[in-house]
Amino acid sequence: QRLVEASQRNLDLVTAITKVGNYAEGIDVITDFGNGNDQIQISLRGFDQSLTIGTLDAEHFVLGSSATTSEHRFIYEQTTGALSFDIDGVGGMAQTQFATIANGADLNNNDIFVVV
Repeated sequence: QRLVEASQRNLDLVTAITKVGNYAEGIDVITDFGNGNDQIQISLRGFDQSLTIGTLDAEHFVLGSSATTSEHRFIYEQTTGALSFDIDGVGGMAQTQFATIANGADLNNNDIFVVV
């Protein structure tokens, strides 16, 4: 488990970037995520190679405790701050929590960027 204070990740940038290489690396705790100021970068290689590089497509993100379609890959439960990845949406594979947004930010797909 890593503790990530978004505002201290890079003091020279207005936007703080939290990089997540692989959803199986454990759970990162992000203490002060700010919508519009911070971003979470997801490695294409460590998550799902079918994702599109850039801002996460809206159909791959859902608020709640679990995926409700086969397209959902990232699940954010705002009440607990749990951010999880589900390789097959509503298929047979279990979702894996890879981060906790400790301040309960209003996270959405625009806060997540897919990188190589």
